[in-house]
Amino acid sequence: LAARLESANKYYGTKILVCEGCVRNLKNPTRLREIDLIREKGKIRPVAVYEALDHHTERTFPNMDRALLAFEKGLKYYRKCEWSLASACLEDALNLSPNDYHYRLYIDR
Repeated sequence: LAARLESANKYYGTKILVCEGCVRNLKNPTRLREIDLIREKGKIRPVAVYEALDHHTERTFPNMDRALLAFEKGLKYYRKCEWSLASACLEDALNLSPNDYHYRLYIDR
């Protein structure tokens, strides 16, 4: 799974990805963003994957708090197949943080 997450960084435009098992075992609060659900080889149930965000600054991730809230709403709508609501939230997130490749990825999907 670690090797898969390492290569997934290229696809998602991220730097640090962790699986839900690692997130459950965190001892200190860490700012995370759920990225996607991926399926491990040989497993049926997909695993939630998160991006670690504490290394970002306002310059590298502008309007982070507001963009993350918009993305979280958009992801909920996306998973409910409510495409127009998902798209609106994801566009809001992209407008708040225009260089974030991840928002564009979901909009394109």
